[in-house]
This record gives sequence, C-alpha cells and structure tokens, in this order.
Amino acid sequence: MTQKTIHLARALPGSGKTHRFLHAVESLIKSGKKILYALPTIPLANEIMQRLPSRLQATRVDLSTRTKANVARMLNDALLPNSGETFVICQHATLHKCSMEHLKDWVLVVDETPAILSLKHHTFKIDQFSQIKYIECINGRLGIKTGMRQLVLNELHSYKSSKSNTSTKTASTLSDDVHDIYDALIKGYLVFVDNSENNNDFDQNKKNRTIRIIHERDFFARFAAAQEAHVLTATVDGSLFDYYRKLNGYTYTTSVFSPPTRSAFPSIRIFPMLLPGTTFSKSLASAESDSQPNIKNLAVMINRVKTYLSDNQCLLFTHKWAQTFYGSNIIVCDFDSRGIDTLKYCDNVFVAVHGNPTPPERRSLEYLAKFHNTDLSRLLKAWEVTYKLEVTLQNVFRTSLRCMYRDDGTMNINPTMRLACSCKIMGSWNI
Repeated sequence: MTQKTIHLARALPGSGKTHRFLHAVESLIKSGKKILYALPTIPLANEIMQRLPSRLQATRVDLSTRTKANVARMLNDALLPNSGETFVICQHATLHKCSMEHLKDWVLVVDETPAILSLKHHTFKIDQFSQIKYIECINGRLGIKTGMRQLVLNELHSYKSSKSNTSTKTASTLSDDVHDIYDALIKGYLVFVDNSENNNDFDQNKKNRTIRIIHERDFFARFAAAQEAHVLTATVDGSLFDYYRKLNGYTYTTSVFSPPTRSAFPSIRIFPMLLPGTTFSKSLASAESDSQPNIKNLAVMINRVKTYLSDNQCLLFTHKWAQTFYGSNIIVCDFDSRGIDTLKYCDNVFVAVHGNPTPPERRSLEYLAKFHNTDLSRLLKAWEVTYKLEVTLQNVFRTSLRCMYRDDGTMNINPTMRLACSCKIMGSWNI
C-alpha cells in the first residue's frame, strides 16, 4: 500500500541527526533492513564514507566512482532484489531519477532537504535564438518540431561525447545553454519563451528571448514507494519542500533518528553589512563603492569583516559569481556545504546571499502558483525560506557552532562567534 508519511528528524545543523543515523545503520541491516541513503553533494558523501566503520560495507553510487557510467542505471541495478546489496549511498540528484519498482524493499533515508524545484533561464539575442534548430514556439511554450526528436537526441549524444575524457570523444557544436534546453525538452520539463523586458526597442521581433525551464522533481513518489522514508533536516516549515509536501498530501511523523533537542549555544555577535532598506543583489555587490573608487562593494564588505578578524580565519559563503581570492584568512567555501563537518575549526563566518527570485524566476513562480491554484505570496515566501533563510542557517552552522561536545562528553561552549551577514534576517532565528 502506498504510504504518504515522511519520518522527519528535524534539528539544528550539528545536533547529531547524521551521527544518530550512522550509529543505527549496522543494527538495522542485521535486523534485515536494506538502507538507501541519499546525500545532497559528493563532498558530503566523501566525508560520510570516511566516517563509516570499516566493518560496515556500503556501496556508493555517484559520478565520483565511475565517471562514464549512467548513475541512475547503477542505482537501479543496486536496488534489484538479487543484487546482494544492503546499504547503498547515492546523491539526491540520482534518487529522483531512479526506478520506483524495487524501492518497496528499502528504507529510504534522505540527509538534508532535497531540492524539489529547479528553475533555470537562458537569454539569447533574437538572431541567436532563431538559429536554435529543431524547436518551435506555440503560445509561449517551446517544443520539439514534429519528426525532429531523434535529431535532438543525436545532438545531446554528441554533446555528451564531447565532454567525456575518452580517446573516442567527438566534437559538438552545441553550446551549454542550448544543451540545457534540448535536455529539458527531451525530459518533458516545462519550457517557456519570453521577450526580455530589459530592452527599450518597441519592435517585439528585435527583443531578446529568455528561455525559462521549470523542473518539479518528483521525490514524493519515491517516498511513497519506499518501505519507509526518513528526512534528516534542519529547517522544513514554510520551505519549498513543505509547500510541495502539502500539495502531494503527505504528513510528518517523528523519525527514530531524531537527536535530543539542543539548548546551549556560544555567544554570537552579528554584524549586519547593509543599511536599512537595502537588499543584497549581484548588481549591488558588483558595483563600484561610492566611498572607495575602483573597489567593488562586496570587496569593501569583506575588508570591513577583516578588521574584526586580526589573524583569525573567516569562512565566506557566497554565490559563484562572487567567489574569488580575498586574502589568506578568508576561506571561500562551496555554496552548498550542507552536512559538511570539516569547517568547524573556524569561529567566524561571512554569509553574502540574496535569496530573491530573479525576474524570470518570478515569472515561473507566478505560473506555478496559478497551475497549482495557490496564492503567489505563499510560494514566494517558500522561495525565501529555502534560498535565503535556510541557506544562511546551514552555512553559519558549518562553523564551531557544530562543536557541541568535547571528547570527554562535556559541553563545549566556544568563545564569541562573529557572524557578518548581508541579508537582514538574522534576528528571526530562534536559537
């Protein structure tokens, strides 16, 4: 029978959700359970593999193990009843592609909230857009022309071959952007075409074209197909995951992997980096500072952070477009560092995120709100919770805030932690 219950282990990062699960895996397997463990990133999978006891055999299925393999097919093979596997580790991105046929035999444990919604967009000049072959636009929706599907598949195959490291790889004329569009159309995602609004030409035929891709990932069908589904998460209420959970009619119950509630914290000093009424954005961060000519605003903020550091190090979490060298004591980290435990030596962190939907993303959210017959404000709030509040919380807790206990089991309260933040939401934390 299909079950629509999600076993939720909800606690702050560093509270011991993953530790509690890993401690229980061996006894679960001995009791006859098969465990499918899904992680958000390969770096976290690397870290988890090092934490497993040597006597516990886990089969890892991701691109780091076999670069030429189809990882979804590898996962499907591992889930077969006669595979002999009892503990399989994969990524979120592979889980939502796998077959659901044999998930009924597996306890599914998803570490960190999976990304339910993916919104992409690419902007082309009109002459570039007109050169994209095999597609047609009908009432604002992009599709593959009749009889052209195999040609699109051939283009995708050539592109994949051009990116391989084999001696037999072939060249491809397909750009990364057009590959995204072809791939989305083949997979049946929603693809829309807009006239770009940042163009003063009144002739619609001369405006740029923005292609928007909407992909709603079907994790919930996998939850329903599994013997049991557990999600280990720090935040869920009001998020995009929670929004789609309600749409799909799922309920939460407490997971056996839930750790004790954490009640003690070090003193935290927060340094807001923006003036009241200012919103962090790429344009603001990249603009030249009024007070310091030839220096970008983000660099000015980071230099200000450095004045508080002395010789101490500071973690920096920001978007890829802002990741560069800012000095030896600024440690630029992967934006998605959820679950990573190796940065907790640091007491200082600078989080520079905006979490606001771009104009194309907002148009996609408007479409989804109408399609799902829900209020747009609710969906916009879910976007903010996911891409501003949750991202900030996760990244701040990569630091020494994770260090709850010393080796002797006594509570470890660190000296004052310094937090610089470019978004004005820190006071809403309940910690």
